[in-house]
Amino acid sequence: MATARSLVTADGLSSRLETFHANYGMFRSFAVGAISLLLVAPWCGLNLMATCAVIGAILIVSLLGMHTFGLHYARELFAASRAWVRRNATDESANAVESGETLKLVPRSGPANEGRVAALLGT
Repeated sequence: MATARSLVTADGLSSRLETFHANYGMFRSFAVGAISLLLVAPWCGLNLMATCAVIGAILIVSLLGMHTFGLHYARELFAASRAWVRRNATDESANAVESGETLKLVPRSGPANEGRVAALLGT
């Protein structure tokens, strides 16, 4: 996954991915805050059942948000990596992607891709 992310980011296709990643991080922060509040709730002096119910609801919504944006992130990364392959691979590799075969990246020749793909893939 890190290789796909670095390829997509290097080619400038990551703006939507960054948005999904930021939303996931926001929900993760809400979840951590809710867990922290649940740990301190017994010492607050408020109605414990009501406080825990509200904080529990916040925690559940945060976890659902994390799950949703995690799925969106995965789908968007897959779509962006396919777009990268279509843009940078040879016709044989692009046809393999469309037919669902195992992909072997073969960069197009030319000064724009000379060494760039090999450096990103670590070959």
